[in-house]
Amino acid sequence: MLGLIAEHELCTSYDLKSLVVERLGGLWTVPHAQLYSEPDRLAEHGLLHRDIETGGRHRKLFRVTASGREVVGAWLVDEHRPGWEVRDDHLVLLALASGAGRSELVPGLAKQRRDGHEERIAEHLAPAAPGADDLPCRLALHLELAARDFWAEIADDQGPGSGGAPES
Repeated sequence: MLGLIAEHELCTSYDLKSLVVERLGGLWTVPHAQLYSEPDRLAEHGLLHRDIETGGRHRKLFRVTASGREVVGAWLVDEHRPGWEVRDDHLVLLALASGAGRSELVPGLAKQRRDGHEERIAEHLAPAAPGADDLPCRLALHLELAARDFWAEIADDQGPGSGGAPES
């Protein structure tokens, strides 16, 4: 969040909500409550400066401090990040269903996930979507395509031993 705020002169939590959707292309979801609480926490640590409007809705306006810019700069060049982590409840459902003798649930789950990925692919390809030079959105599209193909392969599986869902 600090990096997104650093891209702008002033940013409200509402602005931040739009930025997460726009800049991260569905790769990273953030609970709305966190979008409102995290900037305050960062301000308490001296990474953001917080102004509150005196009139109107008394919105909180945030801007990055010099310390905040240093943190963002160091984070951008940090080569010791942990590896990629995929967190998807449907992968847990797949593991539990296929490992607990409930493999009959797998084709329905797979069709549901395939269709969901098809919808998100259509959103990425819509005329209003960011272009191919928006790298996070491009990555999101590639991940959606790969996930759709994975779930389609399982959805097309006609039963045990046909190469789709693992047998339990």
